Amino acid sequence: MSIGAAAKQSTIAVVGGSYVGMRLAQALLPVLPPSHRIVVVEANSHFHHLFTFPRFAVLHRGGEEKALVPYTHALDGAQNAAIVHAKALSVHADPTNPQRGVLKLDRNHEGADTIEFDYLAIATGTQLRRPWSLPSQHTEPAKAKAEAVQTLREYQDAVKAAQNIVIVGGGAVGVQVACDIAELYPGTKNVTVLHSRTQLMNKFHPDLHAVVADRFAQRGVHTHLGSRVVVPSSGFPSFSQGQTFDVELQNGDKVRADLVLMCTGQTPRSELLATYAPDAITSDGFINVQPTMQISTSAPLARRMFALGDVANSGASKTVRAASGQIDVIKSNILALIQGNTQLQTFTPGPSGIHLSLGLYESIKFGNPATETEQPRNLGIERDLKLDMGIEGTWQKWNVPKGTPWHL
Repeated sequence: MSIGAAAKQSTIAVVGGSYVGMRLAQALLPVLPPSHRIVVVEANSHFHHLFTFPRFAVLHRGGEEKALVPYTHALDGAQNAAIVHAKALSVHADPTNPQRGVLKLDRNHEGADTIEFDYLAIATGTQLRRPWSLPSQHTEPAKAKAEAVQTLREYQDAVKAAQNIVIVGGGAVGVQVACDIAELYPGTKNVTVLHSRTQLMNKFHPDLHAVVADRFAQRGVHTHLGSRVVVPSSGFPSFSQGQTFDVELQNGDKVRADLVLMCTGQTPRSELLATYAPDAITSDGFINVQPTMQISTSAPLARRMFALGDVANSGASKTVRAASGQIDVIKSNILALIQGNTQLQTFTPGPSGIHLSLGLYESIKFGNPATETEQPRNLGIERDLKLDMGIEGTWQKWNVPKGTPWHL
C-alpha cells in the first residue's frame, strides 16, 4: 500500500515491528473499517527474533542467518497496511488538526520524513547489550543483515576459543547462554555466572532458582551470587587469544576471565516521547500507561496514544506472553474510540511467567503464584526445543516464501 495513496484514510501508527508491534497490527487488520489503515514504523530491515539471539551468538555456525527474518511478506494480503522502514525520532502535534499527531522520521519515505497519525501505539521495547540486540544504521537490507550475522559469528568464534567465560547477569539471557555454552562444550570451559542478587532469576519464585541452580550443577556452571560486578569505565576487553584479566566484584572477590558476556541491563526505547510527553516517562525510562493502556500524560493526544510490551510501565512482566493481554485491550479500545464509544477495556497484569531455555533442547515453563499462599506453576523440564530454536517456523509465520535463501 502506498502511504501517499491512502492519505485520506485515518492512520493507526504502530511504532516498533518486533513481536508485540506486529501482533497488534495483525490483530487490528481484520477488524478495522475501510476508512482506517495501519502503518508499522520499524527501523530494522528484518524482524530480529531476539529469543534466538543468545543461541546463535554461541552455537558455532548454527544457522545464525535465520535469526533475522525478512519483513517483505509480513503483511501480504493486507490492503490497508504498510511497513515503513525508518526510525521514529519524535512525536509532534499536527498544527492543522488537533485530533492528529505527527511522527518525525530519520529518513524520507515517499518524499516525506513525517507520518501523520490519528492513533499511535508505541511498541519499541528495550535495548539490550550486544549481541542480544543488534540495531543497524544501514538502510540497505542486505548490508544490515550481513552486519548482524557477522557480529553473531564473531561472538561464536570468541566463545569457541575462550577458556574462562564469565557471564554477568543471572536473568533469562544469562541462564540461557550459560546452559548453551556448557552443553556445547562439556567439560572444556570454565563458565561462571555472576549475579548481584542472592537468587538466580530473582523476579520469580525461589523454586525457579532451585531448578536453574540444579541445572548449573549438572552442567558444571559456577556461580557467584549476592555481589555486583565492578564494570570498568571503558568496559571489559574484547576477546583476544591468550589474554586474561580479572573481573572484580564489589565484595572484593575476583574471577579470572578471557571473555566476558554482559547479560544485564535493558534501556527502554521511549525517547520519541521526550519532547511531546516527557511527563509520561518514568525516571528509568519506561512509559507510564493507564489501565486502558493509554499513555499517562497531559499531552493533548493522550486519549489516542497507547504503549505496550517491554517499554510500557504496565505492571506486567517483560515477556511476549504478558503483552498478549495488552494487545487485546488496545485493539478493543482503538476500535471503541473509532466508533465513538467512551467505555474502554482495562488491562490487569497477571502473575509473571516465562518459557526459559535450559540448554540446547530442554526448557521449563514456569509461572509465579497469584498469591502468597498459592504454589508456582511449574510444568517441569521438557525436551521441546530444537537446535535452531524452531526459527524456520517464524519464517513461515512471516509469510516468507518457502525456499527463500536464509541470507536474504
